[in-house]
Amino acid sequence: MSIISIQDSLNDQYEKLLFERDALRKDAASIQLAYIRTFGLLINEAFAAKIACIRLKKQIAFYQAALNQGKELSMDEVDQYTKQVMQAYQKQLHEMYEKTSMAMQCKVSSEATVLAVKQKYRQLAKQVHPDLHPEFVNDLRYKELWSQIVDAYHANDLSRLEELEFLMHQIEMDHSSLSLEVPNIQEKIHALQDEIPTIISSDPYQYHTILENDDLKEEKVNELKEEIKIYSQYKEELQKVFEKIITNNKVKEPWQTN
Repeated sequence: MSIISIQDSLNDQYEKLLFERDALRKDAASIQLAYIRTFGLLINEAFAAKIACIRLKKQIAFYQAALNQGKELSMDEVDQYTKQVMQAYQKQLHEMYEKTSMAMQCKVSSEATVLAVKQKYRQLAKQVHPDLHPEFVNDLRYKELWSQIVDAYHANDLSRLEELEFLMHQIEMDHSSLSLEVPNIQEKIHALQDEIPTIISSDPYQYHTILENDDLKEEKVNELKEEIKIYSQYKEELQKVFEKIITNNKVKEPWQTN
């Protein structure tokens, strides 16, 4: 087999693996959206209940540390400390709320649309995918075009892909002076061969096993409800401990401080 034939064979293999990897990534994103639409509200409620417990535990530990050192605390000091240490948790909860809201608003595309989008994406990617065309990597026009193609692909926006196809043809493409050889192609093929089964065997792709099984869906719902119940009960216990510390040690309210 000639060197040219070997290179063409490697290019074909690399292209096939790239499209398979990209399709799996897109599927994984769609599965995650469906998972959030199905369980997002309960997941958020469970996490909110969990961080309520974390908040109380940190307050109790803060109080106890101050008492052990003979310090006198005010509620303002406790609130400021709690706000600071809970920032990351609150940010995470806020992001979860936003993702759930976005997932609920996303439209579910028909199978025909998904197939048409996949076909159009492959047509465009053959011409501008940066991994297939390293010669375009430093060209801002192609970088922006590719970014928009990827966004439209993940959004299943066929009309936008058609618009981008038109825009692509407005950009002059002179392949005659450009090298079509992909650097380190065999290493990249091996990397894709490793990445593809990892995507398939990991979450969020594996969430489809739950979403496609009514019994597993019900089991997940019950699991989340039980988690919420446990955290709610734990919160009540912690609240009693918290109030007991305040009462026994006469923690100052803000209006009582100098």
